[in-house]
Amino acid sequence: MKNLLLIAVALAALGPAQASTTLGSWVPIFKGIDHAVGTNTPGGGGFPDLQVVHALRIDLSDPDIQLFSTPRFTNYLAESRETAGLTV
Repeated sequence: MKNLLLIAVALAALGPAQASTTLGSWVPIFKGIDHAVGTNTPGGGGFPDLQVVHALRIDLSDPDIQLFSTPRFTNYLAESRETAGLTV
C-alpha cells in the first residue's frame, strides 16, 4: 500500500505543469519613471498563449514630471473627430 502511494505521488508530480506568471522587477529608466516586464509560461494551465506585458510606473509627486495632452486637430468636429492619428 505504501509503494502504491509513492507511485501515485511520483506520477502526479510528472503530470503537465501549470502555466505560471513571471514578474520582473521595476527598473528606473528616467527620473521618476520605472519600467517592468511581466510574462507567462504557456502550458496546460489557464494561459494557452504567450503574453508579455510592459508597465510604466510614473511618480506624479515629482515636480519635474509633466504630462502633455495631444493638441486638438485643426478642423475638428466636436464629439466626432477631435484628434488625428499620430505617427513617428
